[in-house]
Amino acid sequence: MLILLDDNLPSHQHWSHLQSFQFQTLLLLAIDALKDFGIVLGFSMSLAYLGQKGSVLIGNKRDPEGRYRSVSLINIVSEAARLAVFALFISFFARITIYFGSNPVPITGQTLAILVTAAALGARQGTTATIMYVAMGATGMHVFAGGGFGLFWQVASGGYLIGFVAAAAVIGFLVERGLDKSPGLLLAMLIGNIVIYIPGLLHLAFWVGWDKTMEFGLYPFIPGDLAKLYIASLMMPAAWALVKMRNSGGLILWK
Repeated sequence: MLILLDDNLPSHQHWSHLQSFQFQTLLLLAIDALKDFGIVLGFSMSLAYLGQKGSVLIGNKRDPEGRYRSVSLINIVSEAARLAVFALFISFFARITIYFGSNPVPITGQTLAILVTAAALGARQGTTATIMYVAMGATGMHVFAGGGFGLFWQVASGGYLIGFVAAAAVIGFLVERGLDKSPGLLLAMLIGNIVIYIPGLLHLAFWVGWDKTMEFGLYPFIPGDLAKLYIASLMMPAAWALVKMRNSGGLILWK
């Protein structure tokens, strides 16, 4: 809401109008913050419950009487916290954005954050955290590159969002199966990075044409992607410590 201040009003009325404008602005900001908090809380708790329940059903985890084990609230909250932290971690790195020329796809920190998230959380939770990130943007939260938002087909870089989800699953799968140390970790991240480009380039072609797809969607990003692979691998000890993962004879993931 915009409040126009009349120069003909006495000074105390000017001050009153200014205070009213500031209060309304702060109120709107608070409402937006509460809305975003509710979205993050709702997504994280719902996805964590589905993940925990799915682990019980798929793993056929039963009690001595043959019934499926109940899902622990502590485990749900713990997983929800990890999903929220890493979804917001991706959102933060998405703010690192560099546009160049007429290219509609910017260089961002998203890829780096996806690599770290997938390797830190594993296939299931890494993929879930990435899906949560994409869903947050779809609901209107300004979490995509440069503060963007919307459904993936509404933005030129939407195919890369789909690629993030696929890459998280691939990287997590490979890390869980022993590629958690260099050079295996770098190889897992490189494969995941390639996976990102498949839907990314296909989607971008509909925006810029097939003749400019590689020029706008691949070639400018290769040097930066190689640097991100190295930086992501250096960040992994801290990321694994954050989610309380221990590497002793194999990678033990939270379940």
